[in-house]
Amino acid sequence: RGAAHHRRHPRPDVRHQQPGRIDRPDKPAHALGKGGNIIALAGELYGSDHVPYLLERMREQAPLVRPVSFSFRQERSEPSFRQLEVRDLTHPALFRYLQGRGINLTLAKRECRELRFTHNGKPYFAIGFPNVAGDYEVRNSFFKGCIAPKDITHIRQQGEQREKCLVFEGFIDYLSFLTLRVKNCPAMPNLDRQDYIIAESGNVLLICKREDEQRIKQFVADAQMKYEKEFN
Repeated sequence: RGAAHHRRHPRPDVRHQQPGRIDRPDKPAHALGKGGNIIALAGELYGSDHVPYLLERMREQAPLVRPVSFSFRQERSEPSFRQLEVRDLTHPALFRYLQGRGINLTLAKRECRELRFTHNGKPYFAIGFPNVAGDYEVRNSFFKGCIAPKDITHIRQQGEQREKCLVFEGFIDYLSFLTLRVKNCPAMPNLDRQDYIIAESGNVLLICKREDEQRIKQFVADAQMKYEKEFN
């Protein structure tokens, strides 16, 4: 069917109009005082109430529309930890925090440091637990974070290589383990009989012996093969 079959009026001639005006032969030149959607607007512009015809006209005009890209200007962020000072752990408020978590303070003072820093011009203090990157996990009663880069802590015992390594999710878990060892076996806690890894990422407590390494590797390979078959 021809397009003229669906049109009530001839298409308005916009070539000689003033900006902001669309002259129609049967309508006022300015706003019509009507509401409606984009189809209703196209109907007024093209003088038709036949939806397929209007959609075709709109499709023809679509290539004339050009997307506009923009981005918000990002402000340069200040470092979170400024004027960082590392010292021995002595602040009473940090001791109270550790005692509330059930941590032995003697062990905490041996394993942790006290951090003093400023943020947005205000002074703060927190417990710092060192990682292998030379930075710290940071904790106090109101904050849990890290001084980047985030990394693991690997504690290797001196002397002969240990056959066991205990892996903890976070350093509070590690301190809790040491605390329980000392509490349950005060005479011989044997804290140095194994190495330790504090992951600070993931949810894991793994105890493995070096002679089991091949068996563990085979278990992992079998598990990967099983799940690859199920999901591929």
